[in-house]
Amino acid sequence: MLKKQLKNILWLLKVSWTKCSSDLLVWTFLSLIGALMPFFMLIALQNTIDTITLFINKGYMVFDKAIVSITLYALFMFIQAFYNSLPPFIFQKMQHNTLQEFKKIIAAKVLNTNILAFDSAEYQERLSLANQAIDYGPVMIILQSSVEFICTLIEIGSVSYIVARATPLGLLALIMITLLNIWIQAQNGKQQYNLEKENEYNRRKSSYYASLLTDKNNAMEIRAYGLGDYFIQRWQKITEIINASHFKVRKKWTLVFILVSSLRLLIMGLSTLFVAINVFNGELSLGQLLTIWVAFGMIQSSLERWASVGAGIVEAVLMASELQNFLEWEPIKSFRSTTGLITDYNSGSNKNIPLMELKDVSFFYKGDKPNICHVSAKINQGDIIALVGYNGSGKTTLIKLLLGLYEPDDGVILREGIPLSDFKLDTSNIGCVFQDYVRYEMKLRENVGFGCLKYLNEDPVLERALYKAGAKDIYKNDLNDSMDSILGRSFDISGVELSGGQWQKLAIARGLVGNPLFVVFDEPTSNLDPIAEYEQFVQIKEQLHGETILIVSHRLGLSRLANRIWVLKDGQLIEDGSHYELLSKNQEYARLWENQIKWYDLDLISKGGF
Repeated sequence: MLKKQLKNILWLLKVSWTKCSSDLLVWTFLSLIGALMPFFMLIALQNTIDTITLFINKGYMVFDKAIVSITLYALFMFIQAFYNSLPPFIFQKMQHNTLQEFKKIIAAKVLNTNILAFDSAEYQERLSLANQAIDYGPVMIILQSSVEFICTLIEIGSVSYIVARATPLGLLALIMITLLNIWIQAQNGKQQYNLEKENEYNRRKSSYYASLLTDKNNAMEIRAYGLGDYFIQRWQKITEIINASHFKVRKKWTLVFILVSSLRLLIMGLSTLFVAINVFNGELSLGQLLTIWVAFGMIQSSLERWASVGAGIVEAVLMASELQNFLEWEPIKSFRSTTGLITDYNSGSNKNIPLMELKDVSFFYKGDKPNICHVSAKINQGDIIALVGYNGSGKTTLIKLLLGLYEPDDGVILREGIPLSDFKLDTSNIGCVFQDYVRYEMKLRENVGFGCLKYLNEDPVLERALYKAGAKDIYKNDLNDSMDSILGRSFDISGVELSGGQWQKLAIARGLVGNPLFVVFDEPTSNLDPIAEYEQFVQIKEQLHGETILIVSHRLGLSRLANRIWVLKDGQLIEDGSHYELLSKNQEYARLWENQIKWYDLDLISKGGF
């Protein structure tokens, strides 16, 4: 365990060194020099007081000696002020740089993790702990605490030299009680860490309830159903559980710290009394008394800081282990390796090979029952395929397999004769529009250009995508022909607020950027009424020329736009044909069609047929 933690620390320090090596060297040097300042200040203070005392008692003073002592004291005060300002500035700069680097590392790990992991509670908890570790800043705490630990040791050692000449036993007792305090602080830090880990589940639930109450996307429904007080009560209950567990631990350790601090103060009081007696006996000067008195305060403060620093290192090392554990954890095989994959394939060049082909593909999501079961089918270039079936039939899972977001457990998916797993995932030839599309509160060009980043600054390409998606009126009227218009007002009060249907059209435009060969529509127009949805796809179909389209929709009216219809049931592809071919078979598709058109049969509705 210790070996692994040491390995984690070395890796963290290596990343930090890579990002800010020069700043780290300067900061460490200044910190070590600053640790000697208290010793020199005390020597200068003692000489100054002794010189003034000599003048008061004898009626004369050594002027040169007084000037030197006062000047040195003032100089050390200036250096101390400089030390208190510059190192923290450098440290904050390092902290910012390392924080961004570790956030980037976490983001890279998430992007390369199989999308299935997001449905795992264990993955979400590990990710939450890793993000918490980054925000806690274990790397910088370890760096700061380690250097501060050494600096404090230097400070205690140098100042203790002054005290040891007057009361060595008092100094020894103070050090012993402080070592006890360090051990207690370390135990406290370890228990606090374990408590944080135990409370992670409740903390995530608390954050979730808080987001329900504060997120603008939830505001309408929360108010419509009057759920505000209900969620406040649930949030408050969980928060009280978390706070109660923390209070119980803090109460215990606070009592222990009070006892240890009382013992330390008693030792300091007795030691100061002993030194004062020596002053009255003429064995020590007044300057020495005052210097030792100040030194005791410095030693006490330094020893407390030393104990706190030690506990901080223990807790930071434990938090750092959570970050490393997340980065090393592989819940499910990684999502599409980025090395050794095809990146420059001339897609669509061979018209005689199916664009996509599924060969006996099966996929198991949870348990032993497959979500997709032995599916074999071909998608030819130029096909318009409607994918239909009841909820839970496996439509969205099949879409994710075709897009390469999932990898089949059995069988293989070919892209123009080559296994899909051999391709590096990219969007240059594939467009996708999901039901749960993202509303990017950014510029219009980004909302559209994210569909294929190489066209992000190609306005004519972005405009064509908008026209194909039926979003010409948004671009021309609402946004005044400006690709740089800001959408949404979360970050810019002058941003343009769009309706749900308008956001949906932008999502469709994003999937059509750059004339992709294969476009997948996974119920992206569910917010539109049936007539508007049909008209939307008619317009898209008229704008497209030779692209292959796969449409998922619960509204079977769209299937008439397709030359092929796939019917899924319990993860199996049970029918494949045109609208009229499948109706003539009078099987699953025909039943789906008949059940749906009943809703539009006004005579049947008027007679109470439902």
